[in-house]
Amino acid sequence: MKPWNDLYEAQRTARSLSSNSWSNELRKLLVTFSDAGFCDRSVAGRFTYKQDGKLLEWSIRDGGSTTPVELRNIADLASAELSLMALADRKNHLHQFTAMVEGKRADGSAWSLAVHFEDDRETKERPEGDRKGTGACGHAAFHCHVGPGLNVGPKVRVPLPAFGPVEALQWVLSQLVPTPQFEPAPWSSFTAVVKKAAT
Repeated sequence: MKPWNDLYEAQRTARSLSSNSWSNELRKLLVTFSDAGFCDRSVAGRFTYKQDGKLLEWSIRDGGSTTPVELRNIADLASAELSLMALADRKNHLHQFTAMVEGKRADGSAWSLAVHFEDDRETKERPEGDRKGTGACGHAAFHCHVGPGLNVGPKVRVPLPAFGPVEALQWVLSQLVPTPQFEPAPWSSFTAVVKKAAT
């Protein structure tokens, strides 16, 4: 049980964002993605901030309604759309985060990838906050889904290590375009760091 408790605690710590620059970093990642031809350049102007009391909701919106970003030139997908949503408070605590891609393969079958930081706010309707499911192993507070759909059985939730929204989006983009440009930790750089640490 201790490893799952340690993971949950590490994920809780990762919710404390060091500054409010996380939204700018997310924007930069998507602008780089559009510059490389994987989505329309209009993505730069499709970020919406909505203040709700002490909470700031950050998302991609089009004309006031939530509309995913259409992706293109993704080698293994015939069509795909990217959705993003984050909810943080004024102290830069990340309450909730989702980065999701839904699309179709060349054969017409559905495919999806989603990264979720479950909403950790404890309310009357959700007294457990981000503690969903029967346990931290089956429904980790920070997890991903990969498969034909989020609601297709078995509903697999793969626990993710403790990192923030920027790293989560980096991971999503590196799955779609597995190139050094979108891989935040290329093996050559990683190996150099490991060698330096060993000396």
